[in-house]
Amino acid sequence: MLTRHAWLYGSATIAAVCLLAAGVRADVTVIGDRSAYEQLLAAFKNLFSLPGFRAKITSAQGQGLVEFAPPDSYHLTSQAQNYNFEQIKVGGTVATQSSP
Repeated sequence: MLTRHAWLYGSATIAAVCLLAAGVRADVTVIGDRSAYEQLLAAFKNLFSLPGFRAKITSAQGQGLVEFAPPDSYHLTSQAQNYNFEQIKVGGTVATQSSP
């Protein structure tokens, strides 16, 4: 059974990576260094043009690894002191597993 803590941490890991990887419009208002924003935008465009990539997440609660296979597949694993969490998404199908 998926514990609430494992589900929240796993979902937060996916959300953090997806927010970083989401396509960003070039016409947004930028407060600060516009050239730094443009460089970051170009880097994410290059990243998502690849056939796949990995993102490692480390926090005070644990660590995780997300392997993306654009456009709509990923494999997430996260570990903390009290649980392990794994989620796989391929197309519209998601499978989740957790252990205390």
